[in-house]
Amino acid sequence: MARAVQFGAGNIGRGLVGYVLRRYGYDVTFVDVVDEVVAQLNALGRYPVRILTRDSERVETVDGVRALHAADVDAVTGAVAGAQLVTTAVGPGVLPAVAEPIREGLRRHPAAAVNVIACENMTGNSTRLRALVEGQAGWTVPAWAGFPDCVVDRIVTASPGRPPLTVTVEESFEFLVARAAWVGEVPRIEGVAFVEDLEPYRVRKLWLVNGLHAAVAYLGAQRGHRVIDEAMQDSGIRRIVDGVATEAVAALQHRHPGFDRQELIEYAGRSLTRFSDPRLRDPIARVARDPLRKLGAAERLCGPARAAIDAGLPARHLATVIAAVLQYRAPDDPSAVQLAQDVKRQGWRAVLMRTAELPADHPLLDLVA
Repeated sequence: MARAVQFGAGNIGRGLVGYVLRRYGYDVTFVDVVDEVVAQLNALGRYPVRILTRDSERVETVDGVRALHAADVDAVTGAVAGAQLVTTAVGPGVLPAVAEPIREGLRRHPAAAVNVIACENMTGNSTRLRALVEGQAGWTVPAWAGFPDCVVDRIVTASPGRPPLTVTVEESFEFLVARAAWVGEVPRIEGVAFVEDLEPYRVRKLWLVNGLHAAVAYLGAQRGHRVIDEAMQDSGIRRIVDGVATEAVAALQHRHPGFDRQELIEYAGRSLTRFSDPRLRDPIARVARDPLRKLGAAERLCGPARAAIDAGLPARHLATVIAAVLQYRAPDDPSAVQLAQDVKRQGWRAVLMRTAELPADHPLLDLVA
């Protein structure tokens, strides 16, 4: 049986990556830092996935799994050395921490095909992980190890009050992998698509899933809502978010004319339908987390806004959301605290010029004002 090591046994790790890999038949070993999660995975050897369909729900069991604690470095590197696939779902900021055990595992790996996929919500995810793995160690990733970038999408939430390790997920998901960077025979994994050009799909997901999700979150926080589905019922928010969708679709179709506009409109509409599901109870604080990063030039809001303006297209609703991000306050979120301090000291224009890489006369600044 092919072996996979999944760094991160959180909601995405269990509810998407582990779920997909076990269905294909991989022997999955999770690596995590949470003692309780590691102990429960080893004690039970399985976990429930509550899948929400449009009108009902079902529970599937992901079995045949085990876990290692990240502190057990020798065991973790040994697992990587024996794997055919290594995946991560730890968050972009944690990738440097997993790079070292992956590097040491690859050093011990036989000269046979292995692929490493960083299932992280960031541009060039696996490419970034490869750079971290090579790092300053003077070591080059061998030709038999692939680091294909990917695009993954599934709303996964915790399930309080349900059996241990249960994750609640929407039925649909997206898992796209860059075919050209894959080493060895391309497997036929149900639900995973290997594509020649990942970039259009990456931008589509970033703008029409992450961007719309962020818009609901920041506008919702501004109006006192706590969960995404509740904010979606707010007519004032929905009007702005619908405008964001229209602007982002137009900018995306202009940038990637291979997309059919009606299909993009339907894609955005499906995103908004997903966000409206009251069973997911997705916390606004989770979606809004790390606002400084999300104000980046190529990120989910400033990216489509800049693209729209460059193409001579409207970006008024996107600018409204960017203004809401600049006003976002969350004392438990270090990025939000830093944002508030920066805005207070420097002013919002200077902050946005820095994060979104804008010249002082860029039209977006006047739209946000």
